[in-house]
Amino acid sequence: MKPTASTALSPVDAARLWMGTVDNPMVVTAVLPLDGPLDQATLRRLLRDRLLVHERFRARIDLPHLPWNPPRWRQDPDFSLDRHVARVALPRGSTEADLARAVSNLASLPLPIDHPPWRAWLLDGVGPGPVLVVRVHHAIADGSALLGVLFAVSDEGDGALPPPEAPAPASARSSLPPPAELLHGAASLGRLLLRRPDAAGLLAGPLGPRKCVAWSTPVALEPVRRAAHAADAHVNDLILAALAGALRSALDPAALHALHALVPVALPRLPGDLGNRFVSVFVELPLHAAEPAARLRLVRDDARRARASAGLSLGRVLVRTLGTLGGVAHQAGVRLLSRRASVVASNVAGPPVALHLGGRAVTALRVAAPSPGAIPLSVSVASYAGELSLTVLADAHLGVAPAALARLFVDELAALVSPLAPDGAPA
Repeated sequence: MKPTASTALSPVDAARLWMGTVDNPMVVTAVLPLDGPLDQATLRRLLRDRLLVHERFRARIDLPHLPWNPPRWRQDPDFSLDRHVARVALPRGSTEADLARAVSNLASLPLPIDHPPWRAWLLDGVGPGPVLVVRVHHAIADGSALLGVLFAVSDEGDGALPPPEAPAPASARSSLPPPAELLHGAASLGRLLLRRPDAAGLLAGPLGPRKCVAWSTPVALEPVRRAAHAADAHVNDLILAALAGALRSALDPAALHALHALVPVALPRLPGDLGNRFVSVFVELPLHAAEPAARLRLVRDDARRARASAGLSLGRVLVRTLGTLGGVAHQAGVRLLSRRASVVASNVAGPPVALHLGGRAVTALRVAAPSPGAIPLSVSVASYAGELSLTVLADAHLGVAPAALARLFVDELAALVSPLAPDGAPA
């Protein structure tokens, strides 16, 4: 995609634009602590030389005059790196809780699309070096693509992200799914619409623009992998089962019926390709199950059904069809379907070794993914340098404190891993 003049967003990228609301913008937030000083001039040089080679980061989004026309990328004639990079000084000796509040403030800021929809901040005052916070609109890229961009900006990648092959132009008609997939997806959609909406007690209520961000302590990744293998499950199944246990502990006992998570499933992509290459499926979180092993078994089996062809067909149909039809249709569909889930649960595989920016090691990777429509809670697990951690992005009205939910998640994951991989269970 080269938005040097004016290029239509693909249906899947347009879909992520239309999914956002004033109170739930589709913006990914990444938090990257560094182990030593990094001055703003160095950060600007890294971004100029390694990030801005991707033209999407220099392009704004023009909304269509007619609702059925696609939005378009257009080179920002007033682009200035100064508009996108800032430094914030927190009080010296600030704690992780202070940092989380500062990140929450940044995550609550609007990200206008009349200039390239991304921002970066260096936050000073916590730890031996600054904390880099980056926010990027989902229309630019999904989580996997953004991690590829992070690698290219790092010293290890040094701009090495290869360019994708240029795709052939596609019309709105050719971008629709094939007839067989439309039939599979339509049948799945009918069953989904017949299901009762989630009623989640403390997870229900009106949304507002204020967001809260919190993250867990890191957990060793290898024991989780061994436990997943022992249970004939995916790592993400353990993550969802631990999330179900954490919500079970956090919610009022009267609300302990099944909830549903909207779970992104990655699709193949070309190396260096930005944009969105995933669909989301609905997975039941069995809060009613009292034992961790039972929750894992139920989550594993439901996730298998969700990842089957009908579930993926539903995701493709919704994203590609509604993205093609335009903003009004897509926003109506998102409002309807977001009532069928209470939480977005993402799992992003980061680099297996630590990266460096300007010679400074990135000591952790925390990714807060957005949630569409009226879903008030998003949890994202990112692996990095042999560890994984959970980041919570929640609407401020939520009755569950994000920091408490992150702590409960670690406890629940340990309860799952201990009997399956006893030599390396999370502490």
